[in-house]
Amino acid sequence: MTDRSSVLADARARVAKVREDLGFPKQDIWDSLNAVQREEWTRLLRIKDGMIAASVKTLAQNLYTSKARFVFELLQNAEDNHYKKARKRGETPWVSFHVYPHMIVQECNEDGFTEANLKAICAVGQSSKHGHQGYVGEKGIGFKSVFMAAYRVHIQSRGLSFSFQHRVSDTGLGMVTPEWQDPQDDLEEQISRITLLLHDEGDAEELARQRARIRAQFAEIHDTILLFLKKLDQIAVVFHDDDEDEGKVTKRITFTINRKEAGRRVLTKLTSEGDSTAEETKYYHITQQVVNGLAGNENRVYTETEHASSEITLAFPLTMDNIPVLHDEWVFAFLPVQKTRFKFLIQADFVTQANRQGIVVDSPRNEGLRHGIIDAFITAIKQMCKHPSLRFQWMRYLPKPDDTIDSYWSYVIYQITERIQDTRVMVPRSLQSSTDTFKLIEECAILGPRGLDNLGDPLLRDIDPGVYLSDAYQGADLLLLRSFGLRNISMPAIIARVKWDLAQTDSRIKSIKDQDWHSRMAKLLRAPFIRNLPNREKLQGEIRALALLPLRTGRWRSNLGYQKAVYYPKVAGTDLDIPGELDLDVVCPSSTTNKDRKELFDDIGVTCASVTNVRNVLKKFYQGSFFMKVSQSACHLHFLYHTHHEAMTPLEYTSIHIMSHKAKFFIPAAHNNIYVRDESPYGPDQLFQPTPAGDLFGDGSPGFEVIYVHGYYLRHAPSPLNGDMESFKDWLHRHFNVRRYVPIADAEGKTLSEACRYIATHRSERFMGFLKENWADESHRFDLDGDTLQELRNTLVLCERGGQTDLFALEDTYLPLDTLRGLCDRFLLRDEMFPFLRLQTPLSDGTLPLEWKDLDKIFHLGMKELDLVDFALEILRTIELNNEDAASLDIPKRVVDLYIFLQGKVLESGNQEKTRDKIRQVIHRPPLTWSYFDDIIEYIYIPQNGSRDARWANADQCVWQAPTGASTITLNSLSHLYSQNFRSEAGQLSAFFLDTLGIRRKCTWEDIVDEIKAIQSDGISDLDAVHRLYKFLDSLALDPVSRGSLRTAFIKEELVYGGEQGEWYTTTKCLWSSPTRIRSMLVVQPLYEDLGEFFVNLLGVETQTAKMVYEKLTAEETPRLPMEEIKDTILAFSSLLASEGSFYDPKPVLENNIFPVRLPGPGGRVLRNGKEGFAIWDRKPLGDAFSDQGKFLDFSMDLVRDLDRFIEWAGLENRYLSQAVKDFSAVDYSSTRVVTSPRLLVQSKAHALIRIAVTYNSPRVGNAHDQEALYRYLRESETLETSKITSELHLHQDGRVLKVEKETALLHIREDDSGLKIYIPEDEVDQETCFRSKLPQRLCEWLMTDPDTQIPSPVSAQAVMAVQGVLGARHRSLRAILDEQGILDIDLADEDEDGDGGDGVTDEASSQNLRGWTYDDHDGESSPSPTLTGGDDATGAAATPSSRDGRETDAQSASNGRLSGSRAPASPAPIPILVQPSLADYTRLLTLTVAQAREAMFPSPAGSLNIPVRLQPDFPTGGHYGLQAFGKPERDRMIGAAGELFVFELLSRLRMPSLTGFNIDNWKSTIRHYAASHSEYRDVRRFTGPETSDITYDDADGALTNLLVVKGYMSANIRSRERTGYSIEVKTTTDACEAPFYMSNSQYLMMQRQSIHNASQQSPDRIYLIFRVYNIGRSSIGLRILMDPEHLKQAGTLEFTASTWSVVIRD
Repeated sequence: MTDRSSVLADARARVAKVREDLGFPKQDIWDSLNAVQREEWTRLLRIKDGMIAASVKTLAQNLYTSKARFVFELLQNAEDNHYKKARKRGETPWVSFHVYPHMIVQECNEDGFTEANLKAICAVGQSSKHGHQGYVGEKGIGFKSVFMAAYRVHIQSRGLSFSFQHRVSDTGLGMVTPEWQDPQDDLEEQISRITLLLHDEGDAEELARQRARIRAQFAEIHDTILLFLKKLDQIAVVFHDDDEDEGKVTKRITFTINRKEAGRRVLTKLTSEGDSTAEETKYYHITQQVVNGLAGNENRVYTETEHASSEITLAFPLTMDNIPVLHDEWVFAFLPVQKTRFKFLIQADFVTQANRQGIVVDSPRNEGLRHGIIDAFITAIKQMCKHPSLRFQWMRYLPKPDDTIDSYWSYVIYQITERIQDTRVMVPRSLQSSTDTFKLIEECAILGPRGLDNLGDPLLRDIDPGVYLSDAYQGADLLLLRSFGLRNISMPAIIARVKWDLAQTDSRIKSIKDQDWHSRMAKLLRAPFIRNLPNREKLQGEIRALALLPLRTGRWRSNLGYQKAVYYPKVAGTDLDIPGELDLDVVCPSSTTNKDRKELFDDIGVTCASVTNVRNVLKKFYQGSFFMKVSQSACHLHFLYHTHHEAMTPLEYTSIHIMSHKAKFFIPAAHNNIYVRDESPYGPDQLFQPTPAGDLFGDGSPGFEVIYVHGYYLRHAPSPLNGDMESFKDWLHRHFNVRRYVPIADAEGKTLSEACRYIATHRSERFMGFLKENWADESHRFDLDGDTLQELRNTLVLCERGGQTDLFALEDTYLPLDTLRGLCDRFLLRDEMFPFLRLQTPLSDGTLPLEWKDLDKIFHLGMKELDLVDFALEILRTIELNNEDAASLDIPKRVVDLYIFLQGKVLESGNQEKTRDKIRQVIHRPPLTWSYFDDIIEYIYIPQNGSRDARWANADQCVWQAPTGASTITLNSLSHLYSQNFRSEAGQLSAFFLDTLGIRRKCTWEDIVDEIKAIQSDGISDLDAVHRLYKFLDSLALDPVSRGSLRTAFIKEELVYGGEQGEWYTTTKCLWSSPTRIRSMLVVQPLYEDLGEFFVNLLGVETQTAKMVYEKLTAEETPRLPMEEIKDTILAFSSLLASEGSFYDPKPVLENNIFPVRLPGPGGRVLRNGKEGFAIWDRKPLGDAFSDQGKFLDFSMDLVRDLDRFIEWAGLENRYLSQAVKDFSAVDYSSTRVVTSPRLLVQSKAHALIRIAVTYNSPRVGNAHDQEALYRYLRESETLETSKITSELHLHQDGRVLKVEKETALLHIREDDSGLKIYIPEDEVDQETCFRSKLPQRLCEWLMTDPDTQIPSPVSAQAVMAVQGVLGARHRSLRAILDEQGILDIDLADEDEDGDGGDGVTDEASSQNLRGWTYDDHDGESSPSPTLTGGDDATGAAATPSSRDGRETDAQSASNGRLSGSRAPASPAPIPILVQPSLADYTRLLTLTVAQAREAMFPSPAGSLNIPVRLQPDFPTGGHYGLQAFGKPERDRMIGAAGELFVFELLSRLRMPSLTGFNIDNWKSTIRHYAASHSEYRDVRRFTGPETSDITYDDADGALTNLLVVKGYMSANIRSRERTGYSIEVKTTTDACEAPFYMSNSQYLMMQRQSIHNASQQSPDRIYLIFRVYNIGRSSIGLRILMDPEHLKQAGTLEFTASTWSVVIRD
């Protein structure tokens, strides 16, 4: 028996046991009875059933007369279950109801039915779940209520499966008699299911109505039911429209409760109907309280004690933000009983009416619950008082008296009202955080709007015991508490708080300035004066006794208990204020501007004072001792001025004191020298006060001692009250002895006044204005011939022009009239000095103005007679004196115009000779006309020329014509300089300089030599200037004597400039040209390339020859020279051999230790003779293979190509790796087969190969017969593929054989009696590589080898290109390709022309191995094909030695006469290869970048390097350069690697100096491996070490440092360091140089640490550089070197953006 069968059997036995306990016999016993026995059993069963049926029948009757809703019986039954197992599983306790048209299915995840549950459900009026607080039904009905709707109930739980059946006509025993029912499906163990089959007998309409009521009961389930259940957290109701199809759901309602937060419940109702879904969420504050001592419920079955207690639940609706939601809510007795006007839900175990539409009012149990409800409400309010927001809103839930429904609930409302007044529930303003400080309602008061300021805060602070409530209360909420004892604050309470406030040091009434606040306070205190309040007069007296009156003195007083009255600030009947400091109590004026406050003062009793009273008090004030401020004194004077009409006598003011400018009081009647300060620029206030020290005239004046009426009086001078009243100032002049102006002469008129002399000496900038301002009043006091007037004429006055000022005697100055100023303005700039009077007020017109006529009559300030030539020369002097540094001269053309003006005056003159002499005399020897112009003046302006600044010169320093470069030190070529700068004026200037001034016309070669000497002696490094001088000498038509003298001068003196080296040489130490440096000799051609005729023919400079270099190479001391210099010399000699022939004996050179040899491993480099066993690196793969074993000539592959003539001359061709290395290849013949791709069949391209052979003169096709034979031979050849080709490389050196084994090879060619066989690898990639590089070269070599003599002819790179194109093309396109390349046609039929390979395979199918190949201009290896093969051996493999360049060994040649190789050229031209499309464009970009780098020179700081290279027509452009298929990060890395490759190439190929030890190990970038796409860098691997910078270099011998110093990047003192390291960061862009680039934080910190100018370290071990590569991939790549970027950042050249370190170059 299975486990499930065992469980079912056990369950079935338990059900049977229950049936037996109910009195039914076992089946086997019944079957054993006879007829008589059975009849007796039947009679006895009827009697027993009759006895039981009474109670069951009663149950049945009650069932159909009950008003209970069976839906809630089901809910309560689910709630009574246990859910411990579900919670342990982490599940939410739930129950679901699936409502079908004819049945209902209930499921829940309860713990499951027990045997006790089974027995209880079969009993009448019993339950196994005692002690629960829930709805268990009416009159013992309980679970049996399901039969109201169903006739059959099927229960499944924990293996039990049984049913009850009861129809309306039955006795009722079916409701208590279980029947076993086999389970219809497997039910999950944790699920209990009850299936109700709805009644189906009776009237159809009644059945329909009944089912409609059932659906309505499910649809009307309250979501709030979950609030009162303790166990269930989710209820789901699902409506179906089909009993058979569970998937047809018409509506789904799910109720969920969240009890996670204490005291708070969140109910969610989710309704889904059709395609729509609605979600509703409600929030509640929950209070639960247990009530004890209750009476029982007659409709409930209890244990002995459980009826005595019950739990009450109150639920207060809220928003999610804890704001009360106010709606009429329900009273629940686990089911909705009745709706009330209360704003909270009530749940209790009420005794309800029979129809459950209300509670039984007089039930003893309900009376007990009523007290519990009241207690629970008060508890709820206390709980809310602990909540931060509900403590201020709980009163919204208070029931109102009119909320009553009946007497039961009226009592609840009454008790709540009484209890809430005895509960501390009010939050005072002082403390709002602890319930310990809460107050009773009657202990608080409402301030109301009158007691609050505009911010809602109380006007006055609260005092003990405080009555103010928290401002968090809303006014409407507080109004709800009026019926509970909350009142407004009283007037005595307000007065008490005012009195307390006035006594405080921080009184609000005294300190607050806000007028709105005081208005509110005044209105609050006026209440007893304007309203009929109780005890009104008493309250008014209390307010008058308060010190509410603020006086002007700052004191506060009341209006009771004082003899002195309190006055308003204004005098009665006027708008005048009572002056301060008087013995009067005056209210503070600012307090009276407030209307409400003044009305309060009126109520208190403040009045106004009279004019007479105030004047009398004021006069008495000055009769005693006093002290006051000037403002107070001014108020006194202003008051006296405005009330002057009340004065009794003229001497009334003699006792009045006023304050001086020194803040001292004095009596005006006792002094005569009193002034009033005013705004006039020539008044005493402006003229006599000290001025701050400075460089301007008038600065630093000490001041002139006078008495001023304190400025405050007039700054605040009152206005007249009417038109007849004199001004306040005139009133002071007339009644207080104050002077009106400063006199020019003294009181007697015999001399200038001390005040006038002071102004002339210390305030010269204002003297002329002072004189003009007061002359009309003072002139009558001067005698025209008197000493006073002459003293005035001699007075120094200030003159000004163009921003410059100086002092001149008054009688020597000029008014700035238009006639004079216009002439000066024509030639002088605004800031250039001329003695025009400085006037503070401009002249009114261009002639002599009227306001100056009186002074002009005395001092003659108008236009004086002056010859315009002299005046123009004075202007010229002025220009020179104001611009002694001609380089700073603004608008030099004005000098030219002045020269032309003078020349014009010469032509206009009646005596031109006299005028010329006058001008020449001044310019050659300037007269000393003015004391201002006492310096010797150079009158001739020399314009700027090149790097030479403009300057002034004497006539004898100038010539009219001189070489362009001669305007530097000794000579000034006026013709060149002026025609260059003032071309349109050159004609007029010629007459001025040559005729008027008499300047020399031309210079001689001696002048030029003197100029060269001057440049040399001054240490000037200006190659361009010297070059121009040489060019001028070359242009001179010298006679033989002069030519000889010139040559002698250059032989005797060092007159040849060596450029950047800064050295000078005689011509005997010069060579015109030399490809190598000859010690102590200057090579002139690179410096002066266009002056070959001058240096060689005129000066006799020799040209370097191969003989000179040969002698250097054979010299005994040459091996002691630096190795790099020796290498350069060898390169130079190779170049000269190409041009001069090779007739020199190589033996002396070969015997000299001048050959740089790189030793294997760490052996370094040494110099050896030519007999040393070294090899020459002309093939990179071979060099890499033997790099760890062999010795090599220390030249890179590109330089080896430049040495081909030298190597040939020296007989060292056999040292080439391509010739010295022997390649022994072998093939696994057992795995050979014909190639699978027809396009790889070389025989199918036979016709095309013959055309190429004919075009390039192959010795195999001398005639048509040979063409036909070779065509047949190639047509019959075989192209085979094999799984393995191996080779072993041999290199003989120093008597031993160096060997390198290669596990794979790409090609093996075998030629024997059976024909030509070509073996290629079977791997598609290797096949492609073979067809790209190896096979084209080898086929060309074979074609160019004579089949009889085996002598190879040179292989053309174009021929290799053509063969490569043929091998990679479809047959149908061969003819067009060859025609396009200029390949000759032949008179020979192509038997394969109709197809591609002849096997019927389509082009598409036959091209899979080579699909997508494109042409590129760059050779991946630049080496000939590596192998030849011999015959077979017994094992199926063959090994035949061959040389690396394809030539057979001697043994092979003897036995194999049809195919042999030829030596490839030492430096073959680049061969186009086929590349994959994904990297083709990037390879081309790298090829272009390398080509540009090899043309580049190291740039200087003055500008960026730009290398133009012609792009191929199809070179991709557009910013991505064909790299669009790559993502941006990958594309950025590829572009960055290209820029780093450019810099690496540039540094690697530096010559003079070269960087010792610089190699690929210095390239330490993590993206360097991208360069492997370039053939010469294919072995570059990813850098795996820690990256510090892209490129690093330790400059051990100072080569890079010297280069940076020479180029001007750093100062020479850096060279003094023993060793300097460099960190080079490469920043690359395809855009312009100005595009931003980015630095990482670590790069930024390294930049700062390695700065030369880093103040934190004296000399950093390393120096940081940025190589900015831009326009990469374009026709002109650019490079800019940013030396020490930290210093450039500080200088503003580099602009950094923080955090991202974006960098922009700002020049």
